[in-house]
Amino acid sequence: MKAYKGLDLLLDAFEIAASQNQNLRLVIAGSPDTEELKNKYANKINQLKSKNRIIHNFAYIPTEKVADYFLAADIIALPYKNIYHSGIIHLTFSYGRPFVATDVGDFREMAEEGKCGKISPENSATSFAETLLDCFADKELLEKMGKYCKKISDTKYSWNDIAKKTRDLYENLLSK
Repeated sequence: MKAYKGLDLLLDAFEIAASQNQNLRLVIAGSPDTEELKNKYANKINQLKSKNRIIHNFAYIPTEKVADYFLAADIIALPYKNIYHSGIIHLTFSYGRPFVATDVGDFREMAEEGKCGKISPENSATSFAETLLDCFADKELLEKMGKYCKKISDTKYSWNDIAKKTRDLYENLLSK
């Protein structure tokens, strides 16, 4: 985890959302990239009223365990502070999980206006919390978004589709 991924924003948002929905749990998967960041996040978690509903161990997740985390999640939270594009979206789609994200990089485009995920209107803890709560208020929508994510992972973003688009591009360029 790097600071730009916004775990501090997510923790603040979770504290707000957890006060309004007693069923919410937060799993933090991964290891902060510095000891200083790890201590900052651990201290922040320990100060939260909702700390007993946050699961973390700040450890590296081996590749063979990644699926366990995605499949256990109802939604993937992406509170990034800045980004252009992230491979996490494609992983999220491949596991059929919807996402909530801040409005940075290509997250809005990837959300397809609520088909795959929801974008927080403002990059603030309050706005992110409201967006999370909106998603959890409609379990059918969460399920529908997850199914759509899996569908586009298997079609639009599949290796076969990417290979076909690449081949078509090369053939078009060579024919000129």
